[in-house]
Amino acid sequence: MPATTHSVFVQNVKRRLHELGMTQRDLAVTMGWSDGYVSQLLAGRNTPKLDMPDKIAPALKTTAQYLLTPVDLSSEEKNPASGVDSVLASR
Repeated sequence: MPATTHSVFVQNVKRRLHELGMTQRDLAVTMGWSDGYVSQLLAGRNTPKLDMPDKIAPALKTTAQYLLTPVDLSSEEKNPASGVDSVLASR
């Protein structure tokens, strides 16, 4: 079953939080949102607005494109340097 854009977004936000060592609370504070809102968002119970990736990407030190792009974990495991950090570092 193909992933939805919403599920890809949530998965990538969770992955990025983990990569940065951030908690849901950290994200809520950074964005000025309630803990409950972030919890519902990451549980998939709250559908983000279309501009959400653009708003949240800077807080996660990434791009909206990264947050919306499905990740092929098999290729990431083969080449971990292919992640967003290497893209951002090259700028």
